[in-house]
Amino acid sequence: MKPVFLIGFMGAGKTTIGQALSARLNKPVYDTDQMIERKYGQSISRLFELYGEQKFRKLETALLKEITKESSIITTGGGIILTKENREFMKKNGDVIFLQCDFSSLWERLEGDRTRPLIYHRKKEEVEALYKNRLPLYLESATITVDTTDKTVEETVDEMIRRLNG
Repeated sequence: MKPVFLIGFMGAGKTTIGQALSARLNKPVYDTDQMIERKYGQSISRLFELYGEQKFRKLETALLKEITKESSIITTGGGIILTKENREFMKKNGDVIFLQCDFSSLWERLEGDRTRPLIYHRKKEEVEALYKNRLPLYLESATITVDTTDKTVEETVDEMIRRLNG
């Protein structure tokens, strides 16, 4: 089995669903954000503060290439698709599953979250504009799209496995 990359906007459930998919398929899971935090000893928010988004995206690209292994689940940060190199790399090297979710549901999950540097101190309209700007890139990157809006983790994982095997 080739790697499975989970992409989607902040709050779509990539980390939670990735862990559940990993358990069901008995495959290792790698979370790019968590690995970057461990590697650099700083939170994502702090890395953005120290280096800015452009430098963070370079760290993300380097890590993505470093951790891509056969038979693994890779959960990504919401902005990994902003870099064309990342989009092309994921499509070439594995299955890319876009966890799509209605913005209103995402906003309910994200509102007040202080750990996400791109939304902290932003109004709903600004975050929605960010979501809408990224949506075409998620769709372009995906080999499979799964709507997570009203699904449980188990229902989402079931659909993903069915689609991966289909």
